[in-house]
Amino acid sequence: MYEAFYGFREKPFNLTPDPKFLYLSGKHHEAFAHLEFGLRQRGGFIVVTGEVGTGKTTLCRYFLERLDESTLSAFILYPALGTTELLRSVNRDLGIAYDSHDKKSDKELIDELHDFLLRAREGGKNTVLVIDEAQNLSRDVLEQVRLISNLETATEKLIQIVLIGQPELNDMLAQRDLRQLAQRITTRYHLNPLSRSEMTQYIRHRLAVAGGIGRVDFTSGALLRIHGFSGGIPRLINLVCDRALLAGYVLEKSEIDRLVVRRAVRELGTAPAQSVRRGLRRLGPLGARAAWLSLTAIVGLGAVYLARGGVLLPPSARAPSGSAEIAITPEDVNEHFQLRLLTLSPEISRKAASAVLLERWGIRLGGGLAAISALEDMPSLAERAALQYSELETSLDQLQAFNLPAVLEVHHPSREAVLFLTLTGLDSDSAIVYFAPGDFFRVPKSVLRQFWNGRARLFWRDFDELESSDIPRRLAWAGARLATLGMLPRESNPTPGDVLDAVKKLQERVHLQPDGDLGQETRMALYSLSGGYRVPRLREP
Repeated sequence: MYEAFYGFREKPFNLTPDPKFLYLSGKHHEAFAHLEFGLRQRGGFIVVTGEVGTGKTTLCRYFLERLDESTLSAFILYPALGTTELLRSVNRDLGIAYDSHDKKSDKELIDELHDFLLRAREGGKNTVLVIDEAQNLSRDVLEQVRLISNLETATEKLIQIVLIGQPELNDMLAQRDLRQLAQRITTRYHLNPLSRSEMTQYIRHRLAVAGGIGRVDFTSGALLRIHGFSGGIPRLINLVCDRALLAGYVLEKSEIDRLVVRRAVRELGTAPAQSVRRGLRRLGPLGARAAWLSLTAIVGLGAVYLARGGVLLPPSARAPSGSAEIAITPEDVNEHFQLRLLTLSPEISRKAASAVLLERWGIRLGGGLAAISALEDMPSLAERAALQYSELETSLDQLQAFNLPAVLEVHHPSREAVLFLTLTGLDSDSAIVYFAPGDFFRVPKSVLRQFWNGRARLFWRDFDELESSDIPRRLAWAGARLATLGMLPRESNPTPGDVLDAVKKLQERVHLQPDGDLGQETRMALYSLSGGYRVPRLREP
């Protein structure tokens, strides 16, 4: 919109990564030097950490692009894998022949990797494995990574491993049960946000690459305000600069001053991310209420949202008492929803979403933030809570048909990590999603679909313990449930064929393959839809 006004060839502050806008600050160069030093040492692990949005993935790609021909590399972008999937991904990245139909064991995959590394070393090649978003690695996978690092000759390691992640990675590695791995870390670096002078250079660099240098300028007061808002985090700098340029275009100003930036920040409707995080780290023991508030600060930006007119508005958009109602467009909702996604921590968002789903099933956690931080993975939680767990490739229409709350996997195009939120309500055109207990957002379905990858995780309960029952008992149970739905006559004694036909009709109704099989998803639908069971719903019948 504002590109022609300022003479840009393209937007200078897009949120999606673009190699031609790459800017390496002094901190990034220092982190790169640590990576190179660790690689030359051919020793143990290299660990680089940094807050969300500080440029860790950019640094990672820069490092990989500058490896010479004597260094082979494997890059794991999505570490939420099992041990076998991790080994397959590493081997595939290194070019080790792999047949997707060949179900090899972990030992066979390790043996293949070992043979490959020995041959590579004999040929004068080094090998490096880089794992981004490593704070999402499970304990089992971290142990597998440690075992990979054991591949060595009598004098040197055959593979070096770089772990890149958020500060939670350091907390994980400090755990006693991971001390063997922690003791092998030879190089560490924490990537801090940009200083004000570095941020100024970063902004001018992006303006120059976009072709607008000399056509627009940010005053010193504006730069001070931007740094206060963003805390020096590049992703948030891009967010506020883009909004400030839009505001400048509307006001026909070639100079972006403090007032324009203040307007942009007010429209974004949030507090500076860094001050929230620093405040969170200073907190001592918390009561339950304070802990929930702190969790909200981690999961989003600490913004408080107010229900108004069908969407949840940020504080800056609240109408004064007695004033006219504010008109909120889908674009406004999209902007605020994106802002929340930009500041979610993948690991904490997963645990917070799990906590919300447990609450829907009547299981309320005591202990606030500490209790949420200690939550296990969802299958383990389901087992402890006497619930069943299902993962689906699904759609909003199917979830609406199941009428059960679910944890959704979402993403922002500028981030590699998978994030999580809990869907608790659906109607014809909007959805209610929770980022954490008590922190919810009503969003148009069209906006939600832009960021959801189609994967959902659900809890359900096998109230009548049918998993281990025989076929006649399952058919009798299904017949009774289907009769309550009006899909079989109540007073009749249906034949197995009648029941299976009705099961197929139910499966079509909930967008399942109509095969007549009383599998988990079909039983889940019957428990939810037939009544008589205490289950949470997206919408009351």
